[in-house]
Amino acid sequence: MDGRERPPYGRLRRPDRAAKSRGFRIAREELTRLTGNGNGTCGEDDCPNVYRTASGSIVVQGDVSDVFTPPQGEGLVEIPESVLREAVRALGW
Repeated sequence: MDGRERPPYGRLRRPDRAAKSRGFRIAREELTRLTGNGNGTCGEDDCPNVYRTASGSIVVQGDVSDVFTPPQGEGLVEIPESVLREAVRALGW
């Protein structure tokens, strides 16, 4: 770690452009969950997951990564390849 304090998971996600222009964050309930079913051993909140916003952008929830320091205002997360593959299948890509 580089000594910087990391924000909790909920603070890492960035709102989609439409929500950002309106000056507020998106509630999790407004996102379309593309991965997981919320019934596993990790519960609904702490699994690595991929979500889609109403504007079509993608939000990724995972373990905070420090592989490099991103630009200010951005964050890095790591997710298993299987979670990304599940998201791609859910989107029909």
